[in-house]
Amino acid sequence: MINSLHKSLTIVFLAASIFISGLTVDFAGAQNTAAGTAASRIPEDPVQSRYLRFGRLTTEDGLSGDQAYHVAQDSYGFMWFATANGLSRYDGASVKVYRHDPDDPSSLSHSAVRAMIIDRSGDLWLGTWGGGLNKYDREKDAFISYQNDPDDPHSLSHNIIRSVYEDGAGMIWVGTNTGLNKFDRESRKFTRYLHDPEDPNSLSHNLVWSILEDSGGVLWVGTEGGLNRFDPETEQFIHYRHDPDDPASLSDNTVRAIIEDRSGVLWLSTAKGLCKFNRDRTRFTRYLKDATDPKTLSSNLVTWVYEDRAGRLWVSTWGGGLNQFERETETFTHYRHDPADPIQFGRRYCLPGL
Repeated sequence: MINSLHKSLTIVFLAASIFISGLTVDFAGAQNTAAGTAASRIPEDPVQSRYLRFGRLTTEDGLSGDQAYHVAQDSYGFMWFATANGLSRYDGASVKVYRHDPDDPSSLSHSAVRAMIIDRSGDLWLGTWGGGLNKYDREKDAFISYQNDPDDPHSLSHNIIRSVYEDGAGMIWVGTNTGLNKFDRESRKFTRYLHDPEDPNSLSHNLVWSILEDSGGVLWVGTEGGLNRFDPETEQFIHYRHDPDDPASLSDNTVRAIIEDRSGVLWLSTAKGLCKFNRDRTRFTRYLKDATDPKTLSSNLVTWVYEDRAGRLWVSTWGGGLNQFERETETFTHYRHDPADPIQFGRRYCLPGL
């Protein structure tokens, strides 16, 4: 089954996240089922030619929802899609949908799935929009849920989840609307990290958008109140915020996504542009839209950033489509929706991280 699955599902992704058209899910890459006359006019390296082909999987194909947030592929070859109306599993031919069933306690705890990871053990973890954290039990084809309990300080701090992350030690970190959580799988208990206005070393804001552990083992947390660096020994946070009087500060305090590229540089998606963080000098380089320059960022509301295997940096936006960043010239190439071209990008909106 696995071999046939891989043969039927040969999708080369430009990103670990999924670029959303608003009404369709767009796969940036080549799909064997989409071969035909249209493919014959696409060069072997579509990225270098500035011409990309996008195969689409929509609700008409069985996808649970048109608004999708994350995509992952497991070791069995299945593609998993976290959408606003359920979880979808695609085997290359058909889609199986998982949603919340109030009469089934082993179903998804909530149908809106906003975050998803596959950990090093192959387990699927899902962050929902109101139902807490879910772990998929593959043998039972069911879900184990972890939710907030007002009477238990070791439960999840909030049931609205925006990010889920596994660190190098195998700990699961969960970003919620009310704080950061560290989940110990053995004890099944959560440690909460919350903003305390009386403590300058606490988390800078309780709304946690993104989490990353860099190659040096440092944990970074993107919040609605800036970027945080976590010190595991003291369990305190160092803050990096926007300063309107400092052009080398963070461009905006809403940090939706964080990645580390192959050279060790941190890139941040913010509500006002893309930022490159020089950790040695603690300075940020901002990349913003300039309406007079077509080679700048297409939109300042950046939802996601990703480095592909070739080292190319891709930036998704709200309202400006997809951008490819040219490091040498520090310019951007834009990919937008063309309604006259069915194999080009779906729409202007790329939603991961919202």
